[in-house]
Amino acid sequence: MAYIGKSPAKVGQRPQEDTFTATANQTVFTLTADVDYESDIFVSINGVVQTNAAFGLSGTGSRTLTFVSGITLGDVVRVLHLGQ
Repeated sequence: MAYIGKSPAKVGQRPQEDTFTATANQTVFTLTADVDYESDIFVSINGVVQTNAAFGLSGTGSRTLTFVSGITLGDVVRVLHLGQ
């Protein structure tokens, strides 16, 4: 079916998610999907949602997630991609 303008979003699909278990003082994680804006992802550490001031995005497709400070060994970092 043809569309005028932007094609509709993929309705009914689950958002993409990356989950990492941190090593001691780890600050850099590589995401599995491109990110256009920091507001396009929710980032949590052990279930606590982080503000955009806690991390930055860089690299090709902004797939490199870098935290301002190191994460504790065994902490679970979860990144939920919105709009995928």
